[in-house]
Amino acid sequence: MKRIFLLGFFTTTLLASCKKQLTEESYDFLVPTSFYKTEADANAAIVGVYNMLLSNGLYGNFWQYENDTDHASGPAWFFGHIGHGNYLGFWGTDVPWNDRYRMIARANSVLENVEGMDIDPDVRQRVLGEAYFFRAFCYFDLVRLYGGVPIRLATVASDKEPADMGRATVMQVYEQVISDLKQAETMLFPYQDPRSGGIGRLTKDVASALLAKTYATIASGALSGVVINVLTERIADGDNRPYASYPFTKRVVIGHEGVNSAEYYELARAKSAEVIATSGRTLFENFMDNFKIPNKHRNENMLNAEFYGALLPEGALVQVYSGFQLFGPGTGGGWSWATRAYYNNFLEHGTKQDERILHGINHQPTILGKFYFPEEDTEYAVDGYTWRKEEDKAYTTKYDDVAQKVLGQGNARYPILRLSDVYLINAEANNELGHIGDAYTSLNVVRRRSNTLDATINMNKDQMRSFILEERGREFLFESNRRFDLMRWGIYMDVMNFMNVDRFNVTKARNERSLLLPIPLSEINSNKEINENNPGW
Repeated sequence: MKRIFLLGFFTTTLLASCKKQLTEESYDFLVPTSFYKTEADANAAIVGVYNMLLSNGLYGNFWQYENDTDHASGPAWFFGHIGHGNYLGFWGTDVPWNDRYRMIARANSVLENVEGMDIDPDVRQRVLGEAYFFRAFCYFDLVRLYGGVPIRLATVASDKEPADMGRATVMQVYEQVISDLKQAETMLFPYQDPRSGGIGRLTKDVASALLAKTYATIASGALSGVVINVLTERIADGDNRPYASYPFTKRVVIGHEGVNSAEYYELARAKSAEVIATSGRTLFENFMDNFKIPNKHRNENMLNAEFYGALLPEGALVQVYSGFQLFGPGTGGGWSWATRAYYNNFLEHGTKQDERILHGINHQPTILGKFYFPEEDTEYAVDGYTWRKEEDKAYTTKYDDVAQKVLGQGNARYPILRLSDVYLINAEANNELGHIGDAYTSLNVVRRRSNTLDATINMNKDQMRSFILEERGREFLFESNRRFDLMRWGIYMDVMNFMNVDRFNVTKARNERSLLLPIPLSEINSNKEINENNPGW
């Protein structure tokens, strides 16, 4: 059965001319001599690259890996594989690898063929910039998920590279990401520049923001021996510990050994400051404005995956994450939620007026009868709502604003990159470089927008580092950041093992093999230069 969707990045003119939903076309096997002829062909080819954001390996199902964190919980039937650290139990284990390499192949086809086309120079430049960005985007994910991977910079049809290719080192992959993003910066046009191709298309500042995030990822991965405090709790036979701040000693992330952390933090500081100062973007006035339909692809929303259509699962992001009743009495609500511990995280360093829990969490879901959340906050117990212990869940409302709250019919938007991320990268880099005043400035921009208290005064570097990590957790719940953040700080396994299980009996204990995903056996069997899988697989 075909998957149908409407792409939010099409221009207004194209949308106006198409009354039917658009079906995805494959651009994996384009024949350059018969296809790359006109400006429309160039645009169609790059749209084929954008389309991959909707694939199962990217944002069609990739958000499920956010279940593998300390902040996520859910029912056993939904958390029984990735949520329990059992990656091989998930039907889509291979798709993060396969679909990113499909996207890379499409980007390589664009790069090989559009350069020599006789079309409008601005269109050619933009399309090439978009292709460079998405190739970098894929390798940035691949290196964080799998470690070193093969770097393919040409299509199979070009015969420029061998079919069998070994794994590059972690830093070689990062160097390719940086090179491609720098190239994209030179070719993409500024935000709101009419040459950028219309709403939802990539712009220069998006490439710069991902470059800043890449630098910060390398820098944090290379640090060693520092202490990071995480607000968590432990539930284990004979060793229960209450919700509190617990210290964890950072490990160097595999592949980052010998890297100069300060050098990359300086690059992250400078690049994030550039985006803040020159992008023309600002944070939305209210936190929840990020997730409203009229604001998709605008201002703070630098990069989104947008879904629409029957049978496309992420039309059902609302079903996965939201707390309201969808299918009538007795059927239950969303499949992923945060726990009371996550809610308490805000109260440790803020107030109940923080927009991210006042409006970002559903306090009156209607699941199996009315209840409110949490029990002790009686101001939410209005209009007959009663507390239910079994529903003591912090459901996000980020994905509630859809045209229809029906499975497979919601026009959901999944945020991939927001400007608040750039501010928090800037705060992190300034702190690690000893510019704590500047760190406070960027951190408090994010907090003030959410109507909470300024960050605790007079923190030292270790305290600020921990605060920023937790701030990222508060800001980006269920936006595919938490797992990567714990990983790049080298504390993922320690935090998860400390928890042991969560309040809903979801297993959090992990081992070394959880640090990297398994390379698909199809790749190992077909690629003679890869002889073994990641450790433990």
